Amino acid sequence: MTIFRTLADNRRLNIIKNSCDNDFLERIDFAVNQALKEIDTSTSSIISLFEAIDTIDSLDIDNMPAYSLESRNVQLIGDDEMEHAISAIRSHGVVGFDTEQRPTFKSGAPSNGIAIIQISTASDCFIFQVKRTDNISQVLDILQDHRILKIGIGLKGDKSAFKREFDIKLQSCADIEWLFTSKLGYENQIGTKKSVAFILGNKIQKSKSMSTSNWEAPTLSNAQIKYAAEDSSAAYDVFTKMMIDYPFLMESMPKWIHNKF
Repeated sequence: MTIFRTLADNRRLNIIKNSCDNDFLERIDFAVNQALKEIDTSTSSIISLFEAIDTIDSLDIDNMPAYSLESRNVQLIGDDEMEHAISAIRSHGVVGFDTEQRPTFKSGAPSNGIAIIQISTASDCFIFQVKRTDNISQVLDILQDHRILKIGIGLKGDKSAFKREFDIKLQSCADIEWLFTSKLGYENQIGTKKSVAFILGNKIQKSKSMSTSNWEAPTLSNAQIKYAAEDSSAAYDVFTKMMIDYPFLMESMPKWIHNKF
């Protein structure tokens, strides 16, 4: 294990690559590949995943089939539908989660605040118009409930926004961005588009004109509803498929996730 620990660092490997001839590097590759032929299936699966991660940036996303919500029922939730939606969400232990805000186009202007909260399960996607709902407290309770695992992609900004606007701390949240950078060694931001392509083999539309649209509009367009629903549903789909296809990843997750997933 000593030589493995010594070389298992990209910075060290780069120094070796820059100082050694190609023949030496080829011999190392050959020796490693020979050793890998003798390892068990589980370990081989782990290494194959890491190899694939190293090629994420070369994915041919444009030619992939479009991401689909499948049979999910997408619902805009007003005050009258709140009880039904909350009950449905609470019946699941794992949900996908995201938010949308009306952008500010002036430098230094304060944030407009969270306009949309979307929560997806395997069968439904619930979209809450925060600023057009009399009482959003039940949704906030979901986000603070440690018994429900919330999956998102790049949740750092969301956590800050909820603390700033509602003085709440998101509980039991798993961030796919964190999983890729902290556990899988991917050095860039994975984002929704890349994670959907890499794990699901699908292309998800991430139009800038849609992401910067008016999320505080009284009536959301069909395109906005689709965009919001796909964001939270994709987080759910990516995470669950990762845990199913690569069960060894669960061993590196915090214990509280083990109990909820």
